[in-house]
Amino acid sequence: MEIEDPCAFLQSFTHDPSVGQRIPQNRQRKMTFADFTKDLVEPYILEEITPQMQDAQSHLLNLAKEHQHAFETEIVENANRWME
Repeated sequence: MEIEDPCAFLQSFTHDPSVGQRIPQNRQRKMTFADFTKDLVEPYILEEITPQMQDAQSHLLNLAKEHQHAFETEIVENANRWME
């Protein structure tokens, strides 16, 4: 299957009119569906989800630090009670 207009085809998936402007000029010609997926869709998906993944990772790291701090505080409190 060949795609005549990769920009329009990608826009139909994303509903983002600016997506066509992000496609390099040399990739705006006829291409196979396999090339379309590899060269345009996969980089688009990575570009879109990378910030979300970074936010999620930061959130998880902060959550882990909070739990670690709470655990350490509980250990210290229990040790202090035991020593009294």
